[in-house]
Amino acid sequence: MYYDVTNYYWEVDREDELRKRGVSKEHRPEPIVQLGLFMDHSGLPVSYGLFPGNTNDVATMRPMMQKLADSLGNHHLIYVADKGMMGGMNLAQIILEHYGYVISSSVRKADAELRSFILDPHGYTALAGGCGESKNPSGSPKAS
Repeated sequence: MYYDVTNYYWEVDREDELRKRGVSKEHRPEPIVQLGLFMDHSGLPVSYGLFPGNTNDVATMRPMMQKLADSLGNHHLIYVADKGMMGGMNLAQIILEHYGYVISSSVRKADAELRSFILDPHGYTALAGGCGESKNPSGSPKAS
């Protein structure tokens, strides 16, 4: 399940229980609402949640994981999110629940050996269903 958070603003001056001033992705001063969204491998929405605008993005993931587990039952899930989302308590919860995870990382910030491995087209194979490519990591440099 891919997880991400965005927010949207309201053309109002007064805050309420949900619309709060927070860190707006558009750098707007109006109250915002945080929207957490799980999507499947096809990019289709599976579950969403609304959070007060002053809620930190990272703090939305664990309640959304619980909501997803409650609605889907006890399935083996693999969570995919950006590096900022997959830290601290979120990652600890995923590990405690024995789920899988994929964390994005910047190729630009990787050391030269890892960057060379990733950018070298040799060793990539097409995945079933045409949904991407995979590279065998055996003998690859360790990610930092």
